[in-house]
Amino acid sequence: MPHQGNLRRGQAVGLIGEVAEGALQFEGFGGEGAGGGNGSGVFVPLVPTSNLPWLSIAGIANGTVSFAFSATTSNRTANITLLGQPIAITQAAVLPPALIGPPVLSNGTFQFAFSNNDLGASFTVLTTTNLSLPLSNWTVAGPATNTAPGLFQFSTDTINNPQGFYRIRSP
Repeated sequence: MPHQGNLRRGQAVGLIGEVAEGALQFEGFGGEGAGGGNGSGVFVPLVPTSNLPWLSIAGIANGTVSFAFSATTSNRTANITLLGQPIAITQAAVLPPALIGPPVLSNGTFQFAFSNNDLGASFTVLTTTNLSLPLSNWTVAGPATNTAPGLFQFSTDTINNPQGFYRIRSP
């Protein structure tokens, strides 16, 4: 979902979370003091630039500058420069899930939990008995249950599935 807002000269924008795309919307182009004009009533062309390669300009339409960036495991900030003014774009890291104790319970249930800092994420557990199979051939074991903010859990029967490999995907 694009992130839009009205920006004035020198105003910064921060985006938090894993976002693959966004947009900055600018209003009031063409007049003196409007932020986009040159004082003569002549429109100044919108030619936004990015100062880092991971932040790319995706397009410009109707005063909206669309941008995209890839996922990251560390916080980072880049700038889109428009009409000579830098606009900060901040992307927060989404860390890979961390596995928390995979015990086999007394009733024969294999259970594992994992944490993830993306509170809006959902996860599916995949399984296979042959680790060399391509991921497309793994079986969906089911969804991981969100047991607390940022904490997920999955359980499966080991009586019918005595050996297996598991992988987590989102969504």
